[in-house]
Amino acid sequence: MRQTIVLAPVVVMAAARLWAGTTPLDALLPEDKVTRITCEGAAREEDAARVSDAPPPKAPGAAAEKPPPREVREWHYDLYLPRGYTDNKSRRYPCLFIASPGGNANMGLMEARIKSEGWIAVMLIESRNENGDWVPNFLTAHDDAVKRLRIHENWKFGTGLSGGARTASAFPWLRDGMRGTICQSAGTFYSSSRKPGIIHEANYLGWENRNILLYATLGQTDMCLSEGLCLRAFMPANIVRNVEVFGGGHEWAPAAVFDHALEWMERTIFLTLPPQENDADMARRYFDRKLEEYERADSPFKKYEIRETLCLLAGRYKLEPDREKSKELEARIKASKDELLQLAKDAVVKNELLARAEYLQTAAKEAPAFEPLDPRRPRAANLPRRTIDAKVPNAEFFRLMKEKDKLAAALPGYAAAYRNVAKKYPRTVYAEIAEARAKSIEIEASKPK
Repeated sequence: MRQTIVLAPVVVMAAARLWAGTTPLDALLPEDKVTRITCEGAAREEDAARVSDAPPPKAPGAAAEKPPPREVREWHYDLYLPRGYTDNKSRRYPCLFIASPGGNANMGLMEARIKSEGWIAVMLIESRNENGDWVPNFLTAHDDAVKRLRIHENWKFGTGLSGGARTASAFPWLRDGMRGTICQSAGTFYSSSRKPGIIHEANYLGWENRNILLYATLGQTDMCLSEGLCLRAFMPANIVRNVEVFGGGHEWAPAAVFDHALEWMERTIFLTLPPQENDADMARRYFDRKLEEYERADSPFKKYEIRETLCLLAGRYKLEPDREKSKELEARIKASKDELLQLAKDAVVKNELLARAEYLQTAAKEAPAFEPLDPRRPRAANLPRRTIDAKVPNAEFFRLMKEKDKLAAALPGYAAAYRNVAKKYPRTVYAEIAEARAKSIEIEASKPK
């Protein structure tokens, strides 16, 4: 995997190593602190990615060959546990796996969001550019963490910077339950057989992942800025994706941009994609957070949108709390519906809704169509070298390039459409959102392709 990186300094929490040798699975781990975890796993990339120790027979009825022995070594990750983890023994937690191009990953600018929403963070130590340690480091850390911790099996995400973003893009293929990746200052990883932005999307993510969400954050002067267009054009229809450009360079996204990415993923999962049964507990927590946001809302329209979200969540996930809290929830949902009816009569809210409708029409044209894969579809063996070294046929390569050129030509039109929304509905919430989106697309369109 080829990766390039320019590192920016980030203040990090120092990790405490509390045990000699591997960390016991039953070790009592401190909350709201970063702890160094030592675990044991395969030393080599090809061993770490092996599906099992018993490969299928060469021919029907033939005995399976005994695989070569694995070399084992120690791997490390830094672990952040949220406040309340020890006492909330029935709660499963969302988890963010973080990779850095220089190794020793940390929460950095993401720390506030991780802490405020009660995420577990798993930060890879050995995984870095220009070596094969990223596969065994991730797999060993992931498998240790899911045994050790109450990680929600369907609520795992990955992120990383530059080469770390490429690394994180592989997580959904290597392990089940990964819902999305936030690629910061890079696209996904790619083969050396062609330039970045082509091989990786075409012959990797589309084959093995199921309905993954992908959000790319790229700086205005980022050397990888053109990869945003590649992600837009080349990803298969089962990958829901978005690109945001910020005023910076090749660096970790500002906290506000990371917040946009995570909020976009949560809203897409909860309000757009087909609801999944095992997301109901996470939907209830999202519901509770939106109630807290409602208390801070400073305009009738912000209150309207939050109330609308609450009603949608309640209907899509049939939220059913325990009996003690059922009356409280019913009252909140009823209050949301009643207030929606009242707010809809407000002249300011009516104007905001018109602005939102036109913004969403433009966004629908910009966003590629989503065609989910059947989640029951059999999963292929997770041996990354099979796909990394594969080559896209020339005909497919040139088809993808035409798609990219077509999209590049369309970007200025999307930016103009967003600006028209901002001009038509000045001083509205969606005028501000449309203006920001137009600026992001204009920067993306100005980058040489």
